Amino acid sequence: MLPRDALVGVAVGAVFGVAWVFWGSGGLAGPVPLVVRVVAVVVAVALLARAVMLLRNAPPGAGAAGAGSMFASRPYRLIVLAEIVAFFAGNAALQALGLAQYVICWTAVVVGVHFLGFGRVFQRLFYTVGAVILGIGVVGALVGLFGGSAVAVAAVTGLGCGAYFLAGSSATLLRGGRTA
Repeated sequence: MLPRDALVGVAVGAVFGVAWVFWGSGGLAGPVPLVVRVVAVVVAVALLARAVMLLRNAPPGAGAAGAGSMFASRPYRLIVLAEIVAFFAGNAALQALGLAQYVICWTAVVVGVHFLGFGRVFQRLFYTVGAVILGIGVVGALVGLFGGSAVAVAAVTGLGCGAYFLAGSSATLLRGGRTA
């Protein structure tokens, strides 16, 4: 059975996966935004429902924000605080420089770095999450730097991050369902 923190992570990944998909699909033409958003919401609702069901049946112990949870730890709070400061500072700088199309890329890079911090402090698995999300942010920026439109930058970055978070949450549930 998955630990409570992992189930909370599934829920967080599902919610943020949808948020990234909505952000990345906003400028796409035709029915594409509606289709990808509906798919993301359906996947996220299924993930959330399964995570809540498993949380209800999880044995007592360290739970989200409870004693022993990473969410209640000082390192977690410090990493998230640094992430928030970096969001605002970087996004303000990009806006001031007239580079608003790269805000989504900067956000992905900051989210990736925050997961790298989690890898150092909590679990090595977060190194992979951080590297992938950071990499998606860099690829999105390269799309723009090599002539891609703001819509292309947002689509690559937002849909890439959204798909990764939804797939990662799904994989966590699938791995947790196996018994050795």
